[in-house]
Amino acid sequence: MLDLAGLDCATADAMMAVTPERWKSFALEHRNERADAYLISCTTVRAADAIEELEQELGRPVITSNTAAAWHCLRKLGIQDKVSGFGRLLSQH
Repeated sequence: MLDLAGLDCATADAMMAVTPERWKSFALEHRNERADAYLISCTTVRAADAIEELEQELGRPVITSNTAAAWHCLRKLGIQDKVSGFGRLLSQH
């Protein structure tokens, strides 16, 4: 791990109030050229709309708790379909 940062949201409502645009700016503020990937973690995070743009700007995969959970569920069910619009993780086999 190279860095760890948070927004100090104490409740699920506070976390859900953070916009995708804010997640994007937050991730860009914490850009690290040594990073292999970026993780935005919490299932109440509304970052899905920012993932693809962030991946383009950061040049690295961006994974959220929800995209990781969706990928895992699909694979456990034997579904290998690509899902576009939510970053590299879901757009690959």
